[in-house]
Amino acid sequence: MESSGCSVRTFVPDPAPPQATFYTWWMSTSSPSSGSSEHPTVQTRWEILETAPAVSASGTISPAPAAAPAPEPIGLLYRRWDATELVTELIFARPEPHRIRSRIVFESKRWVTSYYAEDDQDPVTIEAKGLIEEEDAIPSYMEFLVLHDAASTFKDGDHTISYHVITPSDPHGIAQNASMWQPEAGMWEIETNGDLASTHWVEDGSVVRSDWRGYISRPVQPAQAVRALSGVIDDGELAALLSHEPHHS
Repeated sequence: MESSGCSVRTFVPDPAPPQATFYTWWMSTSSPSSGSSEHPTVQTRWEILETAPAVSASGTISPAPAAAPAPEPIGLLYRRWDATELVTELIFARPEPHRIRSRIVFESKRWVTSYYAEDDQDPVTIEAKGLIEEEDAIPSYMEFLVLHDAASTFKDGDHTISYHVITPSDPHGIAQNASMWQPEAGMWEIETNGDLASTHWVEDGSVVRSDWRGYISRPVQPAQAVRALSGVIDDGELAALLSHEPHHS
């Protein structure tokens, strides 16, 4: 089905119309946080990045030897969010050092500004009010919150979210068609312009593993991430992120 804008399909119970705007659904969910802009509740998520398993010519994942060691971490995918902003830090230590920073500012759950910086390049700022494309398009790093809500809301299979996404490194904010759907229960796939961008596995309403088409990530507790990545990522950077934890002293 073609979508003329950001929409949620198959989600709306009778007697509501078969389609609702993306933001109609989004505004009814709990993210970005359970707090308010006056008293934001800060949440964090730490994911260890690992090299994706080898894939054979037939498209199947090659099994690792029984005695094979656990994959070595290659970096960190870190997120911190509340009612006012979503901060994403993507830090690769291997095979080459690489860092991406994204900060998305919210007002009443709608994003208003996207800040993006990659390594030592000049930062890119995109204002939602200045977009000439689909007014409901979202920055790609905001897809995490959409998936977060979808995974916790829809426990069975056969759901699809259709929307538009913009690349935060593009100052023109050109929107692309995107969708988030369930090929089966417990799995979500994200596509951009019809191409598979990532796959996510869900247990008990939470994403427990993600495949980013080249590397995988899995969530861990902050202290576990710091232990695993000590010496891989600068300890000072890890300490700075850890300082945002509510019970850290």
